[in-house]
Amino acid sequence: MLEKLQTASSYQISQVKVYPDLNTIEVNGQSQRVEPKVMVLLNYLAQHQGEVCSKQCLIDAIWPNQIIADEALTRLIFVLRNALKDDAKSPQYIATVPKKGYVLLQPITLPEQRSKKQLLILFASLFIVFASLWAMQLQPSAEYNIIKSKPITFQEGREYGLVEGPNFSAYFHQYQGETRLMVAEQDGSYRQLVSDEWQKRSLQLIKNTLFYVRFNDTESQIVRHTLSAQPEVLFTSQRPIYHLSLNNEQQILLFTQYNDTVNTGLYQYSFIDKQVSEFLFNTAYVPAVIDQHFYDTNTDKLIFVGVQGRFPVIYGYHSENAIYQFEIKGFDSINSIALGKYENTLLVAGSYQLTRGIWSVNTVSNEVTMLLNANDDVITAATMGADLQSVFYTLESHRQDIVALDWQGRNINLPELNSTLREGRAQYSKDNARIFFFSDRSGDSELYQYHLNTYEVQQVTHIKASAIWHYSLSNDGKHLAIVYSTDKIELGIVDVSNGQLIQTTQLDEIKFPLAWSKDDQFIYVSEHRSQIAMYLYDSSSLTIKQKQAHLGLSAVEVAHKEIIAFDYTRDQFVRYNFDQKAAKPVSLVLPKTTHLAPHRVYVDEELAYIIDTNDDSHRLDRIQFAESSKGWRTRLLGEFNKKARIQSINPEQQTLLFSKGYSAQSGSIIELELQP
Repeated sequence: MLEKLQTASSYQISQVKVYPDLNTIEVNGQSQRVEPKVMVLLNYLAQHQGEVCSKQCLIDAIWPNQIIADEALTRLIFVLRNALKDDAKSPQYIATVPKKGYVLLQPITLPEQRSKKQLLILFASLFIVFASLWAMQLQPSAEYNIIKSKPITFQEGREYGLVEGPNFSAYFHQYQGETRLMVAEQDGSYRQLVSDEWQKRSLQLIKNTLFYVRFNDTESQIVRHTLSAQPEVLFTSQRPIYHLSLNNEQQILLFTQYNDTVNTGLYQYSFIDKQVSEFLFNTAYVPAVIDQHFYDTNTDKLIFVGVQGRFPVIYGYHSENAIYQFEIKGFDSINSIALGKYENTLLVAGSYQLTRGIWSVNTVSNEVTMLLNANDDVITAATMGADLQSVFYTLESHRQDIVALDWQGRNINLPELNSTLREGRAQYSKDNARIFFFSDRSGDSELYQYHLNTYEVQQVTHIKASAIWHYSLSNDGKHLAIVYSTDKIELGIVDVSNGQLIQTTQLDEIKFPLAWSKDDQFIYVSEHRSQIAMYLYDSSSLTIKQKQAHLGLSAVEVAHKEIIAFDYTRDQFVRYNFDQKAAKPVSLVLPKTTHLAPHRVYVDEELAYIIDTNDDSHRLDRIQFAESSKGWRTRLLGEFNKKARIQSINPEQQTLLFSKGYSAQSGSIIELELQP
């Protein structure tokens, strides 16, 4: 079989047809060309079908007599899985065997003997392919072949923001509440330029001058800093400033600044007149959120990240022609963008198709290829080295715990609940004996339950999600309504007895299953992003039965299809009847409610508990309902940290559950050395 496969012009893996000589894979009747190294990888796995192929064996087969890092193989596996329409979490073709390698799961089928006419056609095709490959050899390769990776910073704490210059490099070092600006000399020595309690970001180096943003809870400042002088503040704002860049003439400093709590604008500081003005786009469409901007020195394009709906888009804007020359879509999140090694390419750190890593993006063909898989870590920035022979990136590991707080502000111990990864979306069970929460401790996002008496943790769902957004338990305790993401956003019903999905429907954006009707016939689901609305879903079919705009936040059923919810047109809680389409106020008017989200309130038939947020802290308030718009409001718990993300409120236990995110304990700057 192995000998026949090595000489076969085609073979089949389940429903996939493979043509090795043509570098072509046919899936569901659609042909796709793949790069030669991807075909070598597939052929090797096919020749060893059913066997676990080690990473080193695969590297030796694909890159003989070369020193190649594992990341290059990971990229090819990602590309091959995409070509096969395979899912890494539920593989049909290529499975990952942790710490061992990869295995091809499906058996191989060889074609019957070809006729002479078929062979003539094949030889003609091969001639065309070889001619194309010969022509391709005349073009420069656009691959990033990684030779090795190594950390270049070694201090305890978080190191980030590396910039390279002709005479020195610089980066930030955050440790024990202070952020240091460090300079790395050409002789390999390091020295501290400044150290203070200001947090810092967006480091830029122009010749021998450093620019960066420093900020605290009340203001942001743009700072210019030369090695021989004290920091000079160019501009101060009460609104957050996030990203800096300079135009090609280096006369204008661009920066993004929040216009409100959601949207950002692009502004410019002139070194000539020292004035700040808004950057003007001469186009009809300007994204409401702009970030990660820089000028392409080769084409004079302004490249930046904007947000369309919920997802980031990379734009190439030509000021002179007032047009967007390209729009790159498909990313779930983007942490940084920079010019790539090759012409018309970008280097992107972020998540693409729910996979975190570093990506090479061709702005002409819109092709996105993986350079490095981040797995469970977060790559916050990636840039090319000055010599184009290295990629520098910042790698951070993040942890998020669930913490309980009583109404006197004291911590409550929850032993054995948290792992070393992320936990969140916590809420008490109806009997207050358990805490439900999501965790990615298994590699996927799943829902777990924590028993408050025994400290035992049990997995509830088996849905292999990339993220869990919200969930609600039925009144009989047998089913769970859950909104989650895989390669799409879905609302599903989970059988609690076995953790399996029994019904799903795709959503166009994230929604919140707030509560079930008392007879468990319906699910009240709210939407709080592109619009605010309350939906009444049939719990059996997951079809929408009714919808009411401007209603959300809570859904406490007080009668058949009658609920207590928040009316955003009135800014108060109301009793709303879906059949009569009538609303009756039950609370006083609550101004400034735009920050409220379903996990930040607790509502029953008589009162509501809400988290009130000011500029730097949270407060817990109780709202007493009445048969009018009067009612009253009482403050229960004073200020506590704004960075705490409230998960749920339990009046009976007089406790709060919130998630506590930890800054990266050991963020490091790492160099990927590339093959010339």
